[in-house]
Amino acid sequence: MNNIEKILWERFEGGDDRLFRALKDLFEDADRTSGKPGIEFVTSLLERYTFISRNKYDDGIDCIANFISSEFDLSRTLICASTADHTKDSAQMVLYDLTTALGFLGYLNVNTANRYDRAQVFAGKVDNIILVDEFLGTGRSFIGRVKEISSHFKNKNTPVPGIHALVVAGMDFGLRRVAAYVKTIHCFEALRPGLRGFLSGLPLKDAYKILDDIESVLAQNIESQALPRHGDGECEALYARAKGNCPNSVLPIFWWPRFENGNQRIPPFPRVFC
Repeated sequence: MNNIEKILWERFEGGDDRLFRALKDLFEDADRTSGKPGIEFVTSLLERYTFISRNKYDDGIDCIANFISSEFDLSRTLICASTADHTKDSAQMVLYDLTTALGFLGYLNVNTANRYDRAQVFAGKVDNIILVDEFLGTGRSFIGRVKEISSHFKNKNTPVPGIHALVVAGMDFGLRRVAAYVKTIHCFEALRPGLRGFLSGLPLKDAYKILDDIESVLAQNIESQALPRHGDGECEALYARAKGNCPNSVLPIFWWPRFENGNQRIPPFPRVFC
């Protein structure tokens, strides 16, 4: 109990009762599957966790807004959420908050689009397109959207604008992948994979064994969605934003909502699937 309290205050600004109970349950799962090494393993993950508090998120938005202000002519720039469809997405939240932050910097008119496929409407009108998002995992989806935007402009026989990627947080290897496809990439908080980013050799092998044992008690499928072992694309992300929807790149022991036996579990950082 004392260890959980210490972690909450050191990593999660004290947390709340729900997070305390969820971490307590997670430690109990680790103890049942792997004993003391399991408890030590979960402790090490939490000590590496990146938690974006509301204040830190605001700092990230301000940092990105200042970068945009210093690097771009906003009269010839489109800021676009990397969102792909009509469902809710944190990229749209970032877009909204960025335009507000730019307003505080004195910009009265900002070209925006709340879906990446709307960028083509600005053919011939902008020199730069900034794709924004909260979290970047493997980078696969982001790269696909960059390619599609470029294709739209080429099909209209208009010059392809410079495409840029700005995110609040992202995996270091995903950021490197995306960097090869955009003119500029800027990230407020870059993360290493939670296991292979810190361990190697036998300690890494042992850590994977413990993780696999804990994941084995989770439901392998929920409503046709398969358990993303080690996080989507094996990102091994250790990330959460205060009151945020947990990315599926995060290790599922922190957000998967059901056990293999069908019982519900209280995850530390919940995720709404849709």
